[in-house]
Amino acid sequence: MRKGKSLLKIEWQKKALIVMPSFNTVIEGSDVLKDDLLSPFLKDISKFEVFVSGYGEILDFGTVNKLRSLE
Repeated sequence: MRKGKSLLKIEWQKKALIVMPSFNTVIEGSDVLKDDLLSPFLKDISKFEVFVSGYGEILDFGTVNKLRSLE
């Protein structure tokens, strides 16, 4: 399975809240489906939308909850 940098997005207080991936090539980041989250501000990300950046396009993967149900 290939991994890619992902952005998480949710509507919060009528605004778009976007969680950006690490831009450091040395830091891999967290697997949002399995790992504990590094941010103390994110407790339940199941309703966040997942977008993956790669090959010059942005791919919409649906919600974290939907991706977890596919495992």
